[in-house]
Amino acid sequence: MQNNFEDINKSGGMQPSVSFEKAWASLQPQLDKEAERRKKKRRRVLFFWLSIIAIGLVSGLIYKNGNTGGNGIVGKTNLPKVYVKPTSPIINIAPAMVSIGLAKDKQMSTSTAAIAIEAGKDKLRINQNTNTLKKVIPNKVKGIKENIQSKEIAASNKTEVALNKEIALTEKANSRDEAKPIAVNKLINDTTTSVAAANNSSDTLKKVDSTVDKKALAKDIKKPKKELLKGIHFGFQFNAPIHSGINTLDVNNKKQPLAMFVPQVFVSKQLGKRSSLSVSATPYAQFYLNNSVVLSSGTYNVTVQQGSTQDSKPKQYVYRETVGINKLITIDATIGYQYQLSKRIKLGVGIANNWLQAALISSKITMNNTTVTHDSLYGNDNSGKEWKHLKPTFLLGKFDVGYQFKNVEFGAVVSTPISSLTSKELQYKTPINTNVFVRWYLK
Repeated sequence: MQNNFEDINKSGGMQPSVSFEKAWASLQPQLDKEAERRKKKRRRVLFFWLSIIAIGLVSGLIYKNGNTGGNGIVGKTNLPKVYVKPTSPIINIAPAMVSIGLAKDKQMSTSTAAIAIEAGKDKLRINQNTNTLKKVIPNKVKGIKENIQSKEIAASNKTEVALNKEIALTEKANSRDEAKPIAVNKLINDTTTSVAAANNSSDTLKKVDSTVDKKALAKDIKKPKKELLKGIHFGFQFNAPIHSGINTLDVNNKKQPLAMFVPQVFVSKQLGKRSSLSVSATPYAQFYLNNSVVLSSGTYNVTVQQGSTQDSKPKQYVYRETVGINKLITIDATIGYQYQLSKRIKLGVGIANNWLQAALISSKITMNNTTVTHDSLYGNDNSGKEWKHLKPTFLLGKFDVGYQFKNVEFGAVVSTPISSLTSKELQYKTPINTNVFVRWYLK
């Protein structure tokens, strides 16, 4: 373009209104864009052909591995096949079988009978060849092992002889000191390679033997492992007393109605289709005695004179004070046995050990055995004078019946002491407590 502008100037033509530099600067961005576009096009073409080549290589590798039966890129190593000629005679029982079939079905064609005969012969040959291979293969494997061991011994002897020859030649020809060690090293490397190949063959046979052992062990019948948590159930049990003389007082003589509904935690184990054992614990249990156990009792007489002695005689009043146990507050741990009477009804018996925590003592004063003049309750927790007469632990016998619906069981339990509650008492009547319960199975 610049030369054209010079020719125009020399010929005396009209001078261009725009200089060459400005014209080139205006065209250069478009030319750069065109060059970048062509470069991207060449890259796409190159990437396309590279992708085609890569796909072809991967397809070839996959096809090759599929034909060789290997996993991955490396094919599976195939051991040499051993053909054993069957030695035992073939018992031709197929014609007899075919003749029986023809007798049953006369419409069977001759070609079909011939095919059945050949199939029977082939099946017998396969069975006999299989039995023969089972007997011959162990001997063949043993022979291969012995052959490999003999090759290893021969290779080691060959190496020793070759080394001795090379050493002798090296001593005679001092001028070839540099060439001889190279030959010796080469011979050592070749011999080592042959020995390694023999070792690899031996390792392959060992792997074959281990594979056979694993297959034999796999045929053994293995008993399934029992689950650790099979037949184990656990949950919560809520109890509520329904007998007479119930109160909600605690050891401080304050009402605590929610204390009666402290849940009992239980765990049970199924022993069979109908039997189960359970263990339960209650951190706050209450056993009501309702003064059936009397700790102490005393009487005193009071003489009252009303008016003058001439008009009336003095009156005598007899007062009796009785101290008894109203209820015991304990920690309860129970072990029980349940029997499934029917699909939903259960019967259970158990023994509970109770650790005494506190007691509610009753004090009552009666006049002339008819009128109660004083009746009060007070707590005792290892500080009162009555505490020394109470046993720190005692046993309860329990009997319960329940009706289970899904994971909830409703029922009632009766409990009574089977050991002594006190070390000293004036009067004792066996107390019986009755509670209703709701047992919720979490599992």
